[in-house]
Parts: sequence; C-alpha cells; structure tokens
Amino acid sequence: MAKIICELCGQSFIPHGHNQKYCSEPCKNESDENYRKAYYEAYREKINKVNRLREANKRFHFFEAIYDNTLTSIKEHVNEEFRQEYIVKCQEIWEKIKKKTKYRSPRYCGSIFIYLFFKSKGISINKSTLKAVYKINEKEFRRGMRVLIPLFKEYCQRDKKKHVIKQIFRIAMYFELDTVFIRTAQHIINVFWSYLETLKEETIAGVILLLSLVKMQITSLKFLEVCKILNADASTVYNAINTQLFNESEGITFRGFRKSSQSVKTFLDERLATATG
Repeated sequence: MAKIICELCGQSFIPHGHNQKYCSEPCKNESDENYRKAYYEAYREKINKVNRLREANKRFHFFEAIYDNTLTSIKEHVNEEFRQEYIVKCQEIWEKIKKKTKYRSPRYCGSIFIYLFFKSKGISINKSTLKAVYKINEKEFRRGMRVLIPLFKEYCQRDKKKHVIKQIFRIAMYFELDTVFIRTAQHIINVFWSYLETLKEETIAGVILLLSLVKMQITSLKFLEVCKILNADASTVYNAINTQLFNESEGITFRGFRKSSQSVKTFLDERLATATG
C-alpha cells in the first residue's frame, strides 16, 4: 500500500486500512495534548539515541584508523596489544573535553592522544610524523597536549624513571651493548636523576646513554644513530648536559667526544666514585 500524508502532523506513513487518516494514536486523539507531547518527545529521544550511537561508532572507527596508521609508521616500537586500551581511553578522554572546541574533533583528539598514550607506556613515538600525517602544526599540538594532559591521569602519574630505564634497555639491545654498559647507565641515572627528572624522557635517556658512552670510552657507536632510534635531538641532549650537570663546574663544557670526552670522563669518575663511597 502506498504512503499517505498524516492530516495532523504532515508526516508520511503507510496506512493499515482505507479509512486511516492519522499516523498514530496521538494524532487520532487531538484533545490529549499531554499524551501527544510525551509521545513525540520519546520519539525524538529515540532518534537522538540512534544518532549518538552512530557518532560513537564513527569515532571508534576513526580512533582505530589512527592507531593503525601509527602502527604502520612506527611498527618497530608499537604492537597490537594496546589497540583496545587506546580506543577505550581515547573515547573516555573525548567525553571529558569541553564541547565546541577544536580538540574535541576526533582528528585532533585521537592523533594527539596517541602520542600521550604511548608516552604513558614508556614508548617514544615520532611527534613530527604524527603532525605531518594529520596536518597539525606545532602550536596546535602543544595546545592540544595542554587540553588533554590534565584529563589523562595515567600520563600524569607515569613513572618517568622507570620509562627512561626501559628506553635505555631498548637502545642497549638494539646496538648489542653488554651488561657492563647497562650497569654503568643505571649507576649514572641513580646519581644524576635529581638533576634531570624535569626533562623529557627521551632527553634524559639521551643524556644517560651519552654519559655512559663517554664513561666507557665507546667511540665506535655514533650518538646521532642513538638519537635517531630514541627520537631525541642531539643538540637538546648536549644542552641538557651543559645546563643541568655542568653549570656549577667551572671549565667543563661538553662539545662532543673528540673535544671534551676526557674532561667529562674525569668528572664522571669523581662523581660516581663519591656516590659509591
């Protein structure tokens, strides 16, 4: 049977009989205003619920796609085990973001959050790659982090020292460095942690690895290669050493292995021996 138009509300419907003029009970009973109002409010709520479920499903697949794209870009560091946790956490964070802000957009929320998510796991991923893939500039990325970080308690409560040690182990395994190197790095991190704990994990790990190389006089390994795997900037590491460790030691400035490794090694020998004693 063809659809007809309800004489009261104007909606099209399929009649159940030849004499049916109205689409529903509220339309048949025009005098029952309260019933009709409640009926249509319930109908609208049902439609809104369906729309919310559709939007949630779209966000789920969008966040899932972000995870997969990241997995493809940095497959040497990330695996499938965190997929479901990332999607659930990202949905939770999205719900907490203030409405009508750009960072409530799944593109901004998902791509910036995945950086924080893996940082909370002690896994460093390339921020530049994320910004390039999702067309987010540095200013937007930093503002987004300021929005998301307070909402993500796991990131705020992460054990930075534990994550730094995890990165040092990863680098040691990648370059096949022995257990003596790892023990040296652990000793250095314990002695100098109070000077470095406010820095980023990648920078701290870079400082500890560089000092360990100097302490053991390992010149066969290029530090730039270490920084590449670590996602750290070599100049930032050099600057951190000079400002955080040598600012109170006159005459010591790290300018590279060839120029200053011996003076830095002497400094390390003295400090580590004092700490051990």
